[in-house]
Amino acid sequence: MHQFSDLVYRSTAFSLGTLSEVESKVIDELQTSGSTTLVKTLQMIQLQKAIIAIGMFSLFESIIQDGLN
Repeated sequence: MHQFSDLVYRSTAFSLGTLSEVESKVIDELQTSGSTTLVKTLQMIQLQKAIIAIGMFSLFESIIQDGLN
């Protein structure tokens, strides 16, 4: 199995890259439509990015705590 740090980097980059692609497409669509679904999709993307950030912070904090004990 690959090193944990490499897997974390790759999975985070993949998730954020995919979210950014979808976000760009939705923003383009919002130029011509004010659909509630598109707005909710942007909100969902922002929420997912926050969840990823909090999760990564918590994960690395636990690694640091393990290293200190």
